[in-house]
Amino acid sequence: MPEHFKLMIPGVTSSSAPLEIHAPWDNSTIATAETADSAAVEQALTTAYALYRDRDAWLSPAERIGILQKTADLMQAQRETLALEAAREGGRPLPDSLVEVDRAIDGVHGCIECLRNDAGREIPMGINAASSGRWR
Repeated sequence: MPEHFKLMIPGVTSSSAPLEIHAPWDNSTIATAETADSAAVEQALTTAYALYRDRDAWLSPAERIGILQKTADLMQAQRETLALEAAREGGRPLPDSLVEVDRAIDGVHGCIECLRNDAGREIPMGINAASSGRWR
């Protein structure tokens, strides 16, 4: 029986049909995932905006760093499983999926470093032609 992934919008259900995820080489069903209809998307956006505006409820940088570090640790502990699932779903070779997982773990570590080092400063956006001469 394939694994089923529920919609992760608190208090929201969707009338959309679940999505079947198939392995590209034999078309076998790997999993099913609930999908969001327009009402679910609207509710998710409304909730996200309300949470964003309530800055008193934001987690501190230290709490966010802790969550990100635990995430990176869990990903590292499940590295082979994550790579295998990525290879199954994407049809790519396992060594390529291992590189992809390693890059994802490094990306989480990059977020931790941003929280530690980039707080309260302007970040130059001039790293490509589209953002040349801009600041954020």
